[in-house]
Amino acid sequence: MSTFPINPLIQLTPLRTQRGVTRLAEMIWSDPQPVRIEATATRPDHIDLATAKKLPRKPVKLGDAWGRLYDQRWCRVTLPAGAGRWLHWDEQGEATLHVNGVPYYGFDVAHRYCELPAGTREVWIESLCVQAAIWHPDAKGLGPDGNILRNARLLRRNDEAWTAYHDLNCLYDWMLDLRAREFPGVPRELFSQTVQPALVDVSPLYRRLLRGLDTALDAFDTSGLTALRRELAKVYQELRDSAPLARAALTGHSHLDLVWLWDEQTGEGKAVHTFANVNRLMDLYPEFRFAYSQPASYEAVARRSPALARKVRERLRSGKWEATGGMYVESDSHVACGEALGRSFILGQESFEKLSGRRSRILWLPDLFGFSACLPQLMKLSGVDYFFTTKTTWNTVNRFPHSSFVWRGPGGHAVVSHVTQGVQFNNTVSVEQLRAASHQHQQGDLHDEFLMPNGWGDGGGGPSEEMCERARRLNSLRGLPALKWDQPEAFFDRLAKKEALLPALDGEITLEYHRGTFTTQSEVKAHFRALERALQLREAVLVAANRAPDAALDHAWRRMVFAQFHDYIPGSAIPEVYVQGLPELNKLTREAKSTAQETLAAAGSEPCLFNPLPVERSFVLKNQ
Repeated sequence: MSTFPINPLIQLTPLRTQRGVTRLAEMIWSDPQPVRIEATATRPDHIDLATAKKLPRKPVKLGDAWGRLYDQRWCRVTLPAGAGRWLHWDEQGEATLHVNGVPYYGFDVAHRYCELPAGTREVWIESLCVQAAIWHPDAKGLGPDGNILRNARLLRRNDEAWTAYHDLNCLYDWMLDLRAREFPGVPRELFSQTVQPALVDVSPLYRRLLRGLDTALDAFDTSGLTALRRELAKVYQELRDSAPLARAALTGHSHLDLVWLWDEQTGEGKAVHTFANVNRLMDLYPEFRFAYSQPASYEAVARRSPALARKVRERLRSGKWEATGGMYVESDSHVACGEALGRSFILGQESFEKLSGRRSRILWLPDLFGFSACLPQLMKLSGVDYFFTTKTTWNTVNRFPHSSFVWRGPGGHAVVSHVTQGVQFNNTVSVEQLRAASHQHQQGDLHDEFLMPNGWGDGGGGPSEEMCERARRLNSLRGLPALKWDQPEAFFDRLAKKEALLPALDGEITLEYHRGTFTTQSEVKAHFRALERALQLREAVLVAANRAPDAALDHAWRRMVFAQFHDYIPGSAIPEVYVQGLPELNKLTREAKSTAQETLAAAGSEPCLFNPLPVERSFVLKNQ
């Protein structure tokens, strides 16, 4: 068998590896076959699949634009016999694949391919005219003409090429990260026409990695994919650290804004889209773990797809999916009064108990615009022991000093807390992110483990197959942390054992970004405050009249707490959210006041002044 001579210029290996990655990517997909698509008319109100199946449909031509923002349409996709089983759906917005009537996968800019069950000849796809995964580098938004379905086809996947691609690509990314550290003045990007720096003064690790990659690519050129994978396996084995100094608890995550750049019903569709994708991912990767907060989203999924909600409950019982977060929604903590924040905890904990049989032990607020000093007290009173966020890195001047700490409120209540440093909440298990989180873990000398939520948020479908593949390969490579999928509460239980060693932080946690949210949309803040007072009045009257609360009061509290969501009440959502929300807040306020008056009258009360507060008040009455 012929072999290549030993390459004396392995400084050229980065360029050769880059080309190898491209070659493998081009080998993954083959045999494209068209599918037949018929779509219902677009509509602003979202309907379920059963209703959509009764509506007339028209053939769809690829490349045509459809819909206005937040519109929905359903597509019936007929699949040819004898074709591949991988459906490629390339649409600008979001789409949720339904197989046998159940949400099966979420298509978006970060999730383009899905393997269908054997024998599938027809699927339905719900499409939303809304931008998906806005933080993804390939997310370009929607055009002025609407949403465009650019491609839809069945493909065959070369599984060996897929696996080899990730084997090589992970080492390529690691090599680029090491190269940037070896040559800090050289651009991270590779250009074939530029001079590659000679390896005059580099680390043994970098030199060994280049040689291993070069040898593996020789095997690829002479003997094909299997030989390439065999040589790459040797590189992984040789360069893996048997005793890494840092550990990352990987948690599948998809921060989902219930309203923000979309209205509420679109946020519900995003929840179905994300939950379907995560459920599918758990079938493909047994080690994968996922956590999600916000019972409001679980309720929305149960309304829109009871079948998917049942599958989620199965995942919760298995321990692969964790429902945690403390609150009913990820509430703003500054505009809402203490009673309203307390209600978010009460409703949230009741919901978590129904979902998983136990209360949440973490307050999960990755994207809040500042954290009130009263939160530790409310947490402890609600059975919540731990606090997590990623938002403390959003400061313009002052760096937040800790990763792990004890947060204490004015009343002395203390909770073990952890925040990300160096990364945000849209992480992808990349080498750069793992190194940043590891190196910037401020308490790494006391507790060598940090929490690493991974997944595309804001409707991006959460984690992806690529993230799970990277987690399998990047684990404990020299200089990188050990990686293991785990649940947030288990991570915090381990961290809590070091509580006595952690630094303490007292009072409010301020944020130097988003300060305009205290004054933005002042009208909605005023109406929100009026509803708070009306509901407090309604409950005080019930106590005075010795009456029990009813379903209408529970509904009103839930809707008020929903309005506490951190992109609703702070005023950072689109105008449509407030066009829909203000009338609802006004209606609930009127109903609460009217019901309070009716309850007092029914109790036989003489006309009087009623004080709903637990403190004495003085009034000055003017003669009419």
